[in-house]
Amino acid sequence: MKKKIINFVQLYPSWSLFIAALTIRMIYVLYHINLFGIDTTNDAGEYIQFAQYMLNQGLLVTDIQGLQAHAGPGYPVLLALDFWLFGDNSYYFSILIGTVFNALSVVIIYKIGFLLHKNFKLALFTAIWAVLYLHFIRYAPFLNKESLVFLLFPLSTYLVLKILIEANHRDLIFFVIAYSWLIHIDERYFFYLPFFLITLSGFTIKGLKYSLLAFLGVLLLMTPWLYRNYIVFERPVILTERIAKFTDKLIGYKGKTNPYRSFVFKTPYEKQSINGYENFRDSLLAGYDATGYGYQGAKTLKLAIKQGYIPKRFSTTEKIWAEFKELMRPVKLKPNFTGYGFRFHKAWKLSSNLIFGMQYGLILIFSVFGLYKLIKINLKVTLCLLTILILHLIIHLVFGHALQRYRVPIDFTLIIFGISGLYYTFTKLKNEYQTYWATL
Repeated sequence: MKKKIINFVQLYPSWSLFIAALTIRMIYVLYHINLFGIDTTNDAGEYIQFAQYMLNQGLLVTDIQGLQAHAGPGYPVLLALDFWLFGDNSYYFSILIGTVFNALSVVIIYKIGFLLHKNFKLALFTAIWAVLYLHFIRYAPFLNKESLVFLLFPLSTYLVLKILIEANHRDLIFFVIAYSWLIHIDERYFFYLPFFLITLSGFTIKGLKYSLLAFLGVLLLMTPWLYRNYIVFERPVILTERIAKFTDKLIGYKGKTNPYRSFVFKTPYEKQSINGYENFRDSLLAGYDATGYGYQGAKTLKLAIKQGYIPKRFSTTEKIWAEFKELMRPVKLKPNFTGYGFRFHKAWKLSSNLIFGMQYGLILIFSVFGLYKLIKINLKVTLCLLTILILHLIIHLVFGHALQRYRVPIDFTLIIFGISGLYYTFTKLKNEYQTYWATL
């Protein structure tokens, strides 16, 4: 039996990894839903509302009065399909699709690993780490975009690398579809487009035609939602209103980003809002029962101050450093603040610190040595993966804000770097050990 399993894995590594990943995730999904039910609050509630608007108005949703979601249509359309097929109170189809995508991401990690160093055992070991990686598994039972992003982001990266290495330009159409769906799920990944296009060109003038074809393909698939946004917002808005804060400056628009939002919460990530947060803090310290109405996270901040954690204003440098630590941390033993000093985060549970510290912390430590070795083995692919990692950090530290879950989609690069470092370290120690005993 053991020999048959080994033979099957060697013959069908992708299928073996997918089956293993899907089995583990399905077990966790069933356990979690049985214990806690399906969460339809917060982001999930906004996606559900968006999907219901799609069913009532059509996929473009031109009447957005009352619509809470800031997101694009990429994930809500899946929920809308779920509702259309199985009814408004059934979410199992959406969760199943998300779980399948989550499991398939492991296969793509294996393929990127093999493309990088052409080592079957190392690529397989890398993917097995991803099979068991709790940062991926934990999102499978939820109605959220993460599981889809876990596949589409590395898949887009893999297709770009494959085209670059193998010059197989038939994969362009698959890249266009995968990447276009990704940016309609989460607009942040639109910032990767210039890098992907440059990489697709092979860094040559001759290869620019493939970059142009990819750009035109993505633009074509963006056109329906661009048209919808122009109808809704009466100006060009790329993908979602969250990108509008950048593009509005370019077109000289000075009105409300979304004129249909009657109220916009102030956040601790906006420097101009910090005076209000300081007044809220000072009122609480003075003994007043302030509510902090209109300020995001005020309730949590109130509890933090009650427990003795007093926030203070961060400078821009302090903000970036606090955000960087929050984005990359493997453990959290005590509470902390991020943003401009007024976003409160609780300490993690002991079990979370142990599991994430081992699974993520270990690859984070060994990724430095892995990166050093991989640059010697395959400079081009390694630098591409490293650039994607750096871009991910810049997007969240400079243009957005950082939460631990925002880092997880880029963890596939850290897993590849970290497991490579772990493998080569173990191999080196093993060889030195054997050499030492041979001399005795």
